[in-house]
Amino acid sequence: MVGYTQKEGGVVDVDSLSKLEALTKELTLGRLSQKKGTAWVEYEVTDGYCLGIGLYHNAESAVQRSIMTAGTVFPRHWHLDATEILIITHGTLEIREDNKEPFTIGVGELHQFAKGIPHSVVALEDTRLLGITVPAGDGYPDAP
Repeated sequence: MVGYTQKEGGVVDVDSLSKLEALTKELTLGRLSQKKGTAWVEYEVTDGYCLGIGLYHNAESAVQRSIMTAGTVFPRHWHLDATEILIITHGTLEIREDNKEPFTIGVGELHQFAKGIPHSVVALEDTRLLGITVPAGDGYPDAP
């Protein structure tokens, strides 16, 4: 993965948890702290907040659940050796790819980014999604 950095899972700060709780009723401080071994990444983004929670990870593929606050801009990046698929479960994303007009996808829709294609996304509202890379891509957290 090129074009952004990430912070590895560890202690979650209170500010981050309040943002998470506003997005989903499934994650609370108690539940997150009880899930020992849960692998997660707090991504460094522009304007907003994005958390990725590892659901599945092996050499062939990786799956994560991501939560983004409205207005979050996930910076331009690309996956040299992996195809990435995003499936929206709540909210709306604007998809930006080099040499294409931006477009939006919403609940139940998906988009596939080909290997090596620079892209970024913007959460137009609080958004939850499933991200899949094949083969497993850098930047996706390991699963517990």
